[in-house]
Amino acid sequence: MTQAETRGDPEGSFADKRTMLAAVRSIREQNPMLGLRGCRLGLLFPEIIEMQVRAIMEAAVQLTKEGVDVHPEIMIPLVGAIEELRRTKGYLQKTVDAVLAEAGIKVPYKFGTMIELPRAALIAGEIATEAEFFSFGTNDLTQTTFGFSRDDAEGKIIIPYVEQKILPSNPFETLDRGGVGRLMNIAVIEGRQTRPTSPWASAVSMAVTRHRSPSARSSTSTTSRARPTGCPWHGSPPPTPGWRRGMRIAEAARHSS
Repeated sequence: MTQAETRGDPEGSFADKRTMLAAVRSIREQNPMLGLRGCRLGLLFPEIIEMQVRAIMEAAVQLTKEGVDVHPEIMIPLVGAIEELRRTKGYLQKTVDAVLAEAGIKVPYKFGTMIELPRAALIAGEIATEAEFFSFGTNDLTQTTFGFSRDDAEGKIIIPYVEQKILPSNPFETLDRGGVGRLMNIAVIEGRQTRPTSPWASAVSMAVTRHRSPSARSSTSTTSRARPTGCPWHGSPPPTPGWRRGMRIAEAARHSS
């Protein structure tokens, strides 16, 4: 756009780009980790999540037609209020219904959420009236419980804190059982009071050590999930730090099942 202005191009030739740039600048944030992301983004720009869910359901339809038994679980992230989940589901339900009507077949699916905020953990019983499953985002839940930004705090704050024994360990490597673990336990107990048979999963986006498994057991999580880059795969991968982290995650998952 700057080049077009410098060349003296007609305003109309880059008007769309100017509008787009203004829109991008309007949503710029000082602290995006606590800003326009997760379900908040979808509520303000529903076309984004409608596109994503259409892709999920169209893929599920295609696999079903090929004889594959699929059960998509659509997880709505960063919910902190029941109305966020309710309204997001409302947008997405229309998309799911449209895809299945176009295909003329039925595909079993579920709507759930990721518990990533302390408030979500504390109102989990209410959230479970709309969510058919929970997953715990331990990375964001740790950040928002401690008030740490993981990207900024690990080197500047957490390592000195651990060295000076202000904290017993890095909470992004070993689950904080007294704080984060307690919130998870509250969420599972109150969520199960609403939906006794629903699965509760721990999305392990941190490096997990043996110390994590007692909290997982006390929270009665049914499964643990991890980033693909942190999981051990088939064959014999080299003993890199990421591979060793994946082995610890897998071990914690076995103990929590």
